[in-house]
Amino acid sequence: MNQGLEQVEAFCARVTQRLESMNFDERQQLLKLVFDKIVIDQAVGRVETIIPKGHGDECCS
Repeated sequence: MNQGLEQVEAFCARVTQRLESMNFDERQQLLKLVFDKIVIDQAVGRVETIIPKGHGDECCS
C-alpha cells in the first residue's frame, strides 16, 4: 500500500478514536491543524484541508 495513504488512514483512525472525548479546545486545535484555508467564491464556499505528516500527535495523543 502507498505510504501516503497509510499515513492518512492512520491519522483518520486516531482522530476517529479520540474525537468523542475531545473538549472544545482540543477540537479547535484539530481544526487549526487540518484547515489550510477557506475560499468563498460567489455563493460557494470551499474548505481546503491538509493532513499532517508524521503521526499527527499534535491533536490526538
